[in-house]
Amino acid sequence: MTPTLITKPGPNRPAPGLPSIFTATAILLVCGFVLSPVLTAGFLSRDDGMYLKQAARLRGLGWTAISTAFRIFSVPSETGGYYQPLALLSLAVDARLTRDLSAPAFQFHLTQLTLHLVNTLLVFILLQSLARGLMWPALLTLLFALHPAQVEPVAWISQRGTVLGLFFVLLALNAYLRGTPRARGAGPTDSGTTLPGDGPVRGDTRPLTLFVVTICYAAAVLSKPTYLALPIVFLILDLWPDVRAGWRPFVEKTPLFVVLLAALFVQAAIHRRIVARPGGSAESMVLLGRNLAGFVRRLVLPADLSPFYPMLNDRLTVAEAVTAVGVPVGLIVLGVWSFRRSRPLFVALCGMLCLILPALLDMAYSEQLLGDAYLYAALIVPLAASAVAISGRGHMLAAARGRISAAIAAAVAIVFAVTSYGGTFTWQSSQSLYREAMAKYPTWPRGYTGLVEAYLEENELDSALFHAERAARVAPEDPTTQFYLGTTLLLHHGSRSADAIAPLRKALRSNPNWIACLQNLGVALARAGQYDRAIACLEKARDLEPNSAEIRTGLGHAYLKVHRPASARRELQEALKRANDPIIHLGLAMAWAANDAVVPARRHLKAALAKDPRMAARAASSPELRRLHDELDDLFQDMPPGEYDAEPLGEELPAARSARGS
Repeated sequence: MTPTLITKPGPNRPAPGLPSIFTATAILLVCGFVLSPVLTAGFLSRDDGMYLKQAARLRGLGWTAISTAFRIFSVPSETGGYYQPLALLSLAVDARLTRDLSAPAFQFHLTQLTLHLVNTLLVFILLQSLARGLMWPALLTLLFALHPAQVEPVAWISQRGTVLGLFFVLLALNAYLRGTPRARGAGPTDSGTTLPGDGPVRGDTRPLTLFVVTICYAAAVLSKPTYLALPIVFLILDLWPDVRAGWRPFVEKTPLFVVLLAALFVQAAIHRRIVARPGGSAESMVLLGRNLAGFVRRLVLPADLSPFYPMLNDRLTVAEAVTAVGVPVGLIVLGVWSFRRSRPLFVALCGMLCLILPALLDMAYSEQLLGDAYLYAALIVPLAASAVAISGRGHMLAAARGRISAAIAAAVAIVFAVTSYGGTFTWQSSQSLYREAMAKYPTWPRGYTGLVEAYLEENELDSALFHAERAARVAPEDPTTQFYLGTTLLLHHGSRSADAIAPLRKALRSNPNWIACLQNLGVALARAGQYDRAIACLEKARDLEPNSAEIRTGLGHAYLKVHRPASARRELQEALKRANDPIIHLGLAMAWAANDAVVPARRHLKAALAKDPRMAARAASSPELRRLHDELDDLFQDMPPGEYDAEPLGEELPAARSARGS
């Protein structure tokens, strides 16, 4: 019997009606309620600051901003870097729309949650086109949307590329399955064998469909390159539920593979700039096995998820070693067996791995196992395969066993919903995030230093110092714990700059080119009166990071302390090009005043006071500006007496609050 070709969903798949609309609305309401706590979350110290700085550069959204987005790349922690201009532009739109400065993260979280709900709707549409009825598409969609591993990419603003990229992936999948020839027949069986009316399908995918799929794939890769393997997923879908014979399925995907090669070239260029974690091939294979084992466990049994998965022991236990080797071997064996015995299982397994494996490139740059965000798209193909398999054996699911299976799926969805709702509160703030990490891993120093960084962002210096000292006791030889101890001492109310020098020097020995450590050591030395040594550190930091306004600001003020006004002007003018900050204007006023240049000194002092009237006290204590008191008297006339005592060098030398840079 010759199969009849169709280019839209198969039999018994009517156009969406009121029941479909009501079902989809109910799913979105449930998912929105479960994940709604993320709307009250703030920004996280874990990469959000980097993305927000990039978004701030692009918030104008003009041609210059758009072209800039396509010229830069991002390097989140524990990764080899990403080229993701569409994700950056999406964040820039949120930055432009932010109006309520009392809750600046709300707009970003609203967009993140909205994208997840749109993805949920697209998954429902995809599954409804593959399965009969509404019950199973609805249940399978809930399993995707409410899986506890989905909380991380939805709640974490830095994962904008993950949720935005999946949006384009789902558009591409829906377009491909609707525009690709399929056989009209009784449907596939559970084992992947053909039924009467089925057989090899010959025909070309519509040109318009290929164009749309290619555009969506390119957009997905430009959102986050972890979706690189999508063309392989399309080839896998050509194997089942309908076998497309011949070379046409390969040839028609040439545009997709061109995009794939271009994206690989860009990613390789970025990865060459980032220093990978040291390790041999054997260690890399073990790490691959551990990551795969962790992924499988979290997908199948998401009972003990965490924001972090540190590798605390250098040596594996026997169970960990067996798991690291057994899981990859088991997946290979299962793939070979399922190719011959169960095509639905083969498609589900290979499709899942194709959407996971590109993420494993980041494991070479990570000191932890890869997080839950990498699993965001992992369930898409398994759920689609399940929908088709269920549709192919509907006579079984109409019986009692089918009702039991549906009841089990519904119970699992409820458990997922409760777990996910609780998980959203872990992501409310950096402090809650790292408290959770410390509770799970009390000997992990990064949990303590992350909490220190979170307290520093909130200016809770006493709490930051308490945890920095704990971190230094847990891992006294760890350079990061020493960095945060020194940094916290430097910033503390008690002005313990001299105490900060020793831990910062100890941290710097691990990496003489550590920019943030050089900057903070320079600040500590300057505040301790060791200006020549401070300038040497700050000059090296500036040479390593010439675009840092903070480093140049500190260096300019340090030059003023050793009476080098020309050098100070040079650094501060460069800093002013990058940040219109009152402390920079104050420094320039002091530098010009040192050369008796009244007009530029007045201009910059006036700008500093206009931006921050508190600069008046610092200006009045400046020996350079006091020399020109008569000429600048009108700017100081509102100063109360007693404010002219010289202050110690303080905020003029800004310190880095994160180990990742200024």
